Amino acid sequence: MKQQLKYLSLCFLAVGLWSCDDDEALIDTREVGANAVLVDRNISVLDQNEDVTIELFTNNVEFESITIEDGDGNVLTTANIGDGTATFSTSELGDFKFGDDNDEVTGTYDLRIVSMLSSGEVLDDPASINVDHAIELSEVDEITYLDPTSDEDETVLGYSVSTFNAPIDDFMLEWKKNEAGTYVEADDITLSPEEGEIDLAKLDYEAYDLAPGDTLYYRFTATSGSFQDQVVTSVVVVPQMFNSSESATISNDATASQFSFTTGENYAEGSSEGEITFTEVEGFEVVNDALISFVEVTEEDFFSTVDLMDAREAFEDGTPVTSVPNVEAGDVYVYKTTRTVEGEEVVVYGIIKVGDVTVVNGTAVSFEIEYKEGTIVE
Repeated sequence: MKQQLKYLSLCFLAVGLWSCDDDEALIDTREVGANAVLVDRNISVLDQNEDVTIELFTNNVEFESITIEDGDGNVLTTANIGDGTATFSTSELGDFKFGDDNDEVTGTYDLRIVSMLSSGEVLDDPASINVDHAIELSEVDEITYLDPTSDEDETVLGYSVSTFNAPIDDFMLEWKKNEAGTYVEADDITLSPEEGEIDLAKLDYEAYDLAPGDTLYYRFTATSGSFQDQVVTSVVVVPQMFNSSESATISNDATASQFSFTTGENYAEGSSEGEITFTEVEGFEVVNDALISFVEVTEEDFFSTVDLMDAREAFEDGTPVTSVPNVEAGDVYVYKTTRTVEGEEVVVYGIIKVGDVTVVNGTAVSFEIEYKEGTIVE
């Protein structure tokens, strides 16, 4: 069981001054002859019945009693004085509840250590104990649907569990789909007892019944005796999206009448490089045996809201054509093409939106297009 390290930084100055941490006032032991310093200041939600230590320093006096008070001066408990140290149990702090409505499990206890010395002097020192979760998670905001190639730095959920002193009896993980779902145990994931990682890029979407737009919730629970700590994280499943939009002009200019989506370049009439070309029927058609075809989409706002899988579905539901006549501003078409990338054939889905159409003497001579495309990873 990994435990938090105790931290103590004390120094004895030649002039007789004791100090704890840079931000605390120095105490002159030549005047009072003693000092009491709380050294265990950070515990976890599960450390609700553990002893914390006060380091005692004396110079020709003894500690006769030490009481622990809350920030309002109420006595919580009396510390047990030993040889050079004193201890008290965190159970004396009461229920670990914080916040204005006592609805938070982490926070800070502001305390006072009141010591009666054999010299008759009374030390009244402020102290604090910070309570944090025993479970710590890294942050993963979203994962891309069916994409196992996501950047590990963005899709790996790291977790760890540690306490000040309490043993961990059980550590488990549950999941649910969307806020209205019901948590069930994540049987497909074996948790390490201390720390580990979950690669969400390799998630079994079918087993979890996840689709784009869903939110996956993970609830980690650590138990020590009768105490429990829970931490919940949520990850949004986002669709596979197109690359950023590009623009082009398709025109009857013989020096640039062809266009290639592969290169994003215009080519002269008769070139073997283009995929489509401007036609006399004021539209475009496939050239050079390019493996590309188009399906018109009439759904409003489709171009601005579509993802790659929406485009594939629209294409498969339509009737593909290789010639598109009489284009008008606002027309939208999805397309499918096959390209060879690094020696392998890949299927690419794209979408086109027709922009301004230039008309001369009643005839369209050019039109602008905005387009975007991408490859679905599964």
